[in-house]
Amino acid sequence: GGGGISIPFADPCRPKQSKRSRREGNRTGSIMSDRPDFAEIERFDKTKLKKTETREKNPLPTKE
Repeated sequence: GGGGISIPFADPCRPKQSKRSRREGNRTGSIMSDRPDFAEIERFDKTKLKKTETREKNPLPTKE
C-alpha cells in the first residue's frame, strides 16, 4: 500500500519542478540551492519505505 502512494506523489511534483527550472534558467542561482533540499527529503522517504519492506520480507521466510 505505501509504495503506491509514493508513485503518484512524485509524478505531479516532477513536471512542475522541471518546467520552473527551465524558465528561470540562470535566475535559479539561489533557488537551485533550495531544490537539492527537496530532493534529499524525497530520497529519505523512499529509503525508509524500502527498508521497511526488506524487514518484513526477512521475518516471513525465517518463520517458514
